[in-house]
Order: sequence, then C-alpha cells, then structure tokens
Amino acid sequence: MLNSKFVFHVGTLDQGFWPDGIYTPPTDEALQYDIKAHKEMGFNMIRKHVKVEMKRWYYHCDRLGILVWQDIPAVVKQHPQSSAGEFLDEAERIVKMLSFHPSIVLWTVYNEGWGQPSDELATAAITAKLRGIDPTRLINSLSGINFNAVKPNYDIGVGSSIDIHHYPEPGRVKYNDFRFSVAGEYGGISYYIKDHSWDFKRCHGYGPDVESADKLITAYQNYQNQVGGTYTCVCIYINHSIIIISNKYGHHVSFWFSFSFSFSFCSNLNSSFFFSEISEGDSYGISASVYTEITDVETECNGLLTYDRIFKVEARKIYNINKQLVDKYAERFQQTDTDTSTTDEHGLNRDPVTKESGLFELKFF
Repeated sequence: MLNSKFVFHVGTLDQGFWPDGIYTPPTDEALQYDIKAHKEMGFNMIRKHVKVEMKRWYYHCDRLGILVWQDIPAVVKQHPQSSAGEFLDEAERIVKMLSFHPSIVLWTVYNEGWGQPSDELATAAITAKLRGIDPTRLINSLSGINFNAVKPNYDIGVGSSIDIHHYPEPGRVKYNDFRFSVAGEYGGISYYIKDHSWDFKRCHGYGPDVESADKLITAYQNYQNQVGGTYTCVCIYINHSIIIISNKYGHHVSFWFSFSFSFSFCSNLNSSFFFSEISEGDSYGISASVYTEITDVETECNGLLTYDRIFKVEARKIYNINKQLVDKYAERFQQTDTDTSTTDEHGLNRDPVTKESGLFELKFF
C-alpha cells in the first residue's frame, strides 16, 4: 500500500556500477541519472542490489519520487559463525542510517542464500531483530527462496514476502498467508552494442541474446505479460489432476497451481477438455517484479542501458509496457490516480534524461 492505495511495484535490479569509478559515480548528475532513467521507462521501484549507496542517492530518490528496495550486502558464501555477529551489526547500522529516507520501503536481508546461515532459526532471528529496529517497513528475508541455504525451494515462513528468482521467464510462487509474492529476479535479455561494452568477448546475459532493439522490446513485452499475466492454457483431466501444456507465448508453463485451486477451477466447467484463460497473478498474489537489469555492468550485457548509460531501446516503449502492468493491477483494485496536476498524460512526474549522447564517453579501451 502507498498512500492508502495498492501499487504494483515494477522495478529493476540496480547494482550501481560505473565504468570509471566502479562503485563511485563521477558526478552528482550521474548519481541522479539512473533514477531518472527508471522513471523515464515507467519503473516505480529500484532494487539496490548488494550495495549501499551514499546518502545523497537516497535523497535524490526521495526528491524525484521512486520506491527503493534496499539489500543488506553479504558475502557470497555462508558466513562462518565468527562473522555472524558482524553481519548483524552491519545490518542494524544500515537500517538505522537509512531509515530516515521515505523512498525506502523494503529491506532485503539475504540474496540467494549468500551469507545465510544453514539454521533457519538464525534467519528468523535477524528478520525479527530488524523488524524491531524498523517496524514501519517491509522485510524480504530471502530474495530467491529457490537458493535457500537451509534447503533449496524451502520457504522459512518469515518476513513480508515470498520471493523467487527464475531466468529468463519470471517465476511464480504462491503467496503464503499474509505475505505477498514477488517475481524477484528474471529477464536478463542480452543485447550487445558495439563500442559500449566493457569486455565484449566475455559479455553475457541471463536470458536470450537478441540482435536488435525491436527484438529486445518483444522479449521484454513477453516477460512483463507473464508477470502475473494471463495465460491461455490447455487443460486435460487425467485422474482428477490437471496438465498445463503450453501458454499463449509458446513456452512451457511450470505446474505451480495447488491441486485444490486447479481442480475446483476446472470442475466448474462443463467440458473435460477446453481452452481457457487463467490469471496467474491473481492466483499467486504477485505484487512486485524485479527485472534484471537497469544497466550493463562489466561482463553483463543484459541492461536496458549500456554501461556508459546509452539507452538500448526507446524509453517510451518500455514505459508503455510497464504502465500496462501497473494499470492492470490498479484496475483490479478499482483504483485510479486522479491527481495529475504535476504529472504527464500517463500520471508520472518524469524528468527526461538525454538518450542520444548518454552520460559520458567511454574511456576504458
């Protein structure tokens, strides 16, 4: 909920890398650039991935108006017992230091099991500790439960959300009680642009490789349609169970429905063999999505922008796709944004960035 309204969070993974300063942006203009680029493309959320930015970045998020999901940085491997206290201390200090920024709406404790203890009680304990420090915000105890250090695909049952990572198509995991469901990482469409990559020989993505901006847009539209979208499926009764054969995009659909939901849904129809549309977003309580990623980094070319901040596609096309997704959920809750006094025709107060020249010239060749 935001200002007493349900808002679907549509965001990207933002690692905050820069060609010249690595973790340090060259200017204050650069610090704002990616935030403005998100808004230009219709994103309303940024997941700051395993990095704590300088406080001025959060000030700009507050000022420009965008939601932030903040990761607690951790090492890749499991923490030895001797460093568990240090991780908790750093997590506490990060939450206390940044808690004054209204743009931050969620804390992510662990990512894909990195640094996560194998004892599930430890994850529950640190979640409770951080909630005690900041009871006003959501907590994602583990982004990517399919990488749970306790046991893969195991939901410990703590925190505000249940989050799954899946590439390239967005994964779907059913909400649990009062915890919302998140397509935590997906996408990773790789589009290499000559003379705008750090190391083109090692440049890769987590999804399909495309060779044009149009193909990137097509693939992105496909994935956003699947985020809580409507699937056209063929269902067949076999021993009172359901087989999902394919969706309308021609991709295999993993069997995510609970038996009780699927059976009752199909049993209400008169035919045992039928075509129908079912909204997976409704049945799974999906409330947010995090696309990988906003910009290329050193050896990853799955950004919507290059490493030197050139737009790979027309921002307006991404904007329209994202707006369809946000509006779709707003309509389900019968909500409309009537305050457009300071917004454009699509209801967003956007400060466009310059797409033609990028932010700065590459200097690393």
